[in-house]
Amino acid sequence: MPDLANSMCMDMAHGGYPYFTYLVEDLPRHVRHLVQVLSNRKEDNYVAGVSTGGYGAVKWMLRAPEMFSGCACLSGDIDVVSALRQKEREGALTDDWIAAFGASTQVAGSR
Repeated sequence: MPDLANSMCMDMAHGGYPYFTYLVEDLPRHVRHLVQVLSNRKEDNYVAGVSTGGYGAVKWMLRAPEMFSGCACLSGDIDVVSALRQKEREGALTDDWIAAFGASTQVAGSR
């Protein structure tokens, strides 16, 4: 996963930066143009990430299962709603999380 500026691989709830759209639409097209031997076949492609990149990898796999044969999430916080609620209770909700997700009430039940 590329560095996405602490965006949690999100199209930001506040701030207007479409990091997830960049990741899943623009970046693959750009990389395949630069490295023209990369395969478009699902069975040849995997996605993986560490920490917030792991969250992004799982999100990408779930949103575009036709693109990947597998996914690896290493130390990623997958249950974002629970993580947001815990951070809200502890008073530890950082600006990065607020900018990426908004409040836990905005995330619960969302795509």
